[in-house]
Amino acid sequence: MVRVTKKVANSYLSIIDEYKHATGITQYALADVYDWALERGRLETSPEELKQYHVARFSAAARKDSVRDANGATVRVRHCLEIEQPGGPSRFLWVDLEDDVPRDFLEQSLVQRRDKIHDDLKALQADRDYINELLVRRGQRPIQLSLPFIPRTEDTAEAGE
Repeated sequence: MVRVTKKVANSYLSIIDEYKHATGITQYALADVYDWALERGRLETSPEELKQYHVARFSAAARKDSVRDANGATVRVRHCLEIEQPGGPSRFLWVDLEDDVPRDFLEQSLVQRRDKIHDDLKALQADRDYINELLVRRGQRPIQLSLPFIPRTEDTAEAGE
Protein backbone atom coordinates (compact mmCIF):
# COMPACT_ATOMS: atom_id res chain seq x y z
CA MET A 1 0.00 0.00 0.00
CA VAL A 2 1.30 3.41 -0.93
CA ARG A 3 1.40 5.92 1.91
CA VAL A 4 0.77 9.57 1.16
CA THR A 5 0.97 12.70 3.22
CA LYS A 6 -2.22 14.56 4.12
CA LYS A 7 -1.23 17.30 1.66
CA VAL A 8 -0.80 14.83 -1.21
CA ALA A 9 -4.02 13.02 -0.27
CA ASN A 10 -5.93 16.30 -0.29
CA SER A 11 -4.51 17.14 -3.72
CA TYR A 12 -5.72 13.83 -5.14
CA LEU A 13 -9.10 14.13 -3.42
CA SER A 14 -9.48 17.60 -4.92
CA ILE A 15 -8.86 16.16 -8.40
CA ILE A 16 -11.46 13.44 -7.77
CA ASP A 17 -13.99 16.09 -6.71
CA GLU A 18 -13.16 18.19 -9.79
CA TYR A 19 -13.67 15.11 -11.99
CA LYS A 20 -17.05 14.37 -10.41
CA HIS A 21 -18.16 17.99 -10.80
CA ALA A 22 -16.91 18.30 -14.39
CA THR A 23 -18.29 14.97 -15.61
CA GLY A 24 -21.37 14.52 -13.42
CA ILE A 25 -20.22 10.95 -12.75
CA THR A 26 -20.73 9.83 -9.16
CA GLN A 27 -19.66 6.18 -9.53
CA TYR A 28 -16.17 6.48 -10.92
CA ALA A 29 -13.17 4.31 -11.68
CA LEU A 30 -9.91 5.82 -10.47
CA ALA A 31 -8.30 4.88 -13.79
CA ASP A 32 -10.84 7.19 -15.49
CA VAL A 33 -10.04 9.96 -13.00
CA TYR A 34 -6.34 9.45 -13.78
CA ASP A 35 -6.94 9.70 -17.56
CA TRP A 36 -9.07 12.81 -17.08
CA ALA A 37 -6.49 14.48 -14.82
CA LEU A 38 -3.59 13.56 -17.11
CA GLU A 39 -5.37 15.06 -20.14
CA ARG A 40 -5.72 18.32 -18.21
CA GLY A 41 -2.13 18.45 -16.99
CA ARG A 42 -3.20 18.04 -13.36
CA LEU A 43 -0.66 15.34 -12.52
CA GLU A 44 3.01 15.81 -11.83
CA THR A 45 5.40 13.10 -10.69
CA SER A 46 8.37 14.06 -8.59
CA PRO A 47 11.43 11.78 -8.30
CA GLU A 48 10.28 10.89 -4.75
CA GLU A 49 6.81 9.92 -6.01
CA LEU A 50 8.38 7.80 -8.73
CA LYS A 51 10.48 6.10 -6.06
CA GLN A 52 7.37 5.47 -3.92
CA TYR A 53 5.61 4.03 -6.97
CA HIS A 54 8.36 1.49 -7.59
CA VAL A 55 8.79 0.68 -3.88
CA ALA A 56 5.04 -0.04 -3.75
CA ARG A 57 5.40 -2.40 -6.73
CA PHE A 58 8.36 -4.17 -5.10
CA SER A 59 6.24 -4.52 -1.97
CA ALA A 60 3.25 -5.90 -3.88
CA ALA A 61 5.49 -8.41 -5.65
CA ALA A 62 7.06 -9.50 -2.36
CA ARG A 63 3.62 -9.96 -0.77
CA LYS A 64 2.52 -12.15 -3.68
CA ASP A 65 5.56 -14.44 -3.51
CA SER A 66 4.12 -17.65 -2.10
CA VAL A 67 4.30 -21.42 -1.98
CA ARG A 68 1.82 -24.16 -1.11
CA ASP A 69 2.30 -25.93 2.20
CA ALA A 70 1.74 -29.65 2.78
CA ASN A 71 -2.01 -29.01 3.22
CA GLY A 72 -2.29 -27.01 0.01
CA ALA A 73 -2.64 -23.64 1.74
CA THR A 74 -0.98 -20.65 0.10
CA VAL A 75 1.78 -19.28 2.35
CA ARG A 76 3.77 -16.08 1.92
CA VAL A 77 7.50 -16.60 1.40
CA ARG A 78 8.53 -13.02 2.11
CA HIS A 79 7.62 -11.10 5.25
CA CYS A 80 8.21 -7.54 6.36
CA LEU A 81 8.63 -5.70 9.61
CA GLU A 82 7.86 -2.01 9.99
CA ILE A 83 10.63 -0.20 11.84
CA GLU A 84 9.77 3.27 13.12
CA GLN A 85 12.51 5.85 12.58
CA PRO A 86 12.78 8.67 15.14
CA GLY A 87 11.90 11.90 13.37
CA GLY A 88 11.41 10.23 10.02
CA PRO A 89 9.24 7.87 8.03
CA SER A 90 9.02 4.21 8.94
CA ARG A 91 11.13 1.68 7.08
CA PHE A 92 9.95 -1.75 6.05
CA LEU A 93 12.55 -4.50 6.25
CA TRP A 94 11.83 -7.60 4.17
CA VAL A 95 13.06 -11.16 4.60
CA ASP A 96 12.78 -14.38 2.66
CA LEU A 97 11.85 -17.48 4.66
CA GLU A 98 14.51 -19.38 2.70
CA ASP A 99 17.13 -17.32 4.55
CA ASP A 100 18.11 -17.79 8.19
CA VAL A 101 15.65 -15.29 9.67
CA PRO A 102 15.57 -14.65 13.43
CA ARG A 103 12.44 -15.99 15.10
CA ASP A 104 11.87 -12.60 16.79
CA PHE A 105 11.70 -10.85 13.41
CA LEU A 106 9.09 -13.33 12.16
CA GLU A 107 7.02 -13.09 15.34
CA GLN A 108 7.02 -9.29 15.23
CA SER A 109 6.09 -9.40 11.55
CA LEU A 110 3.11 -11.67 12.21
CA VAL A 111 1.97 -9.55 15.17
CA GLN A 112 2.12 -6.40 13.01
CA ARG A 113 0.06 -8.10 10.27
CA ARG A 114 -2.49 -9.27 12.82
CA ASP A 115 -2.73 -5.78 14.32
CA LYS A 116 -3.27 -4.23 10.88
CA ILE A 117 -6.03 -6.73 10.14
CA HIS A 118 -7.63 -5.88 13.49
CA ASP A 119 -7.42 -2.16 12.71
CA ASP A 120 -8.92 -2.77 9.25
CA LEU A 121 -11.82 -4.66 10.82
CA LYS A 122 -12.46 -1.86 13.32
CA ALA A 123 -12.45 0.63 10.45
CA LEU A 124 -14.81 -1.62 8.45
CA GLN A 125 -17.18 -1.80 11.41
CA ALA A 126 -17.12 2.01 11.79
CA ASP A 127 -17.75 2.41 8.04
CA ARG A 128 -20.65 -0.06 8.16
CA ASP A 129 -22.21 1.71 11.14
CA TYR A 130 -21.86 5.14 9.53
CA ILE A 131 -23.27 3.92 6.20
CA ASN A 132 -26.18 2.28 8.00
CA GLU A 133 -26.97 5.54 9.80
CA LEU A 134 -27.08 7.28 6.40
CA LEU A 135 -29.27 4.56 4.91
CA VAL A 136 -31.73 4.64 7.81
CA ARG A 137 -31.99 8.46 7.55
CA ARG A 138 -32.79 7.95 3.86
CA GLY A 139 -35.51 5.44 4.73
CA GLN A 140 -33.51 2.45 3.47
CA ARG A 141 -32.67 -0.85 5.10
CA PRO A 142 -29.29 -1.06 6.85
CA ILE A 143 -26.65 -3.36 5.43
CA GLN A 144 -26.31 -6.59 7.37
CA LEU A 145 -22.62 -7.40 7.51
CA SER A 146 -21.49 -9.87 10.10
CA LEU A 147 -18.15 -9.25 11.74
CA PRO A 148 -17.78 -12.32 13.97
CA PHE A 149 -14.23 -11.63 15.06
CA ILE A 150 -12.82 -11.72 18.53
CA PRO A 151 -11.76 -8.26 19.68
CA ARG A 152 -8.03 -7.88 20.20
CA THR A 153 -6.98 -7.31 23.78
CA GLU A 154 -3.57 -6.74 25.29
CA ASP A 155 -3.70 -10.30 26.70
CA THR A 156 -4.11 -11.86 23.26
CA ALA A 157 -1.49 -9.49 21.83
CA GLU A 158 1.10 -10.58 24.39
CA ALA A 159 0.20 -14.26 24.02
CA GLY A 160 0.59 -13.94 20.24
CA GLU A 161 -2.94 -15.28 19.67
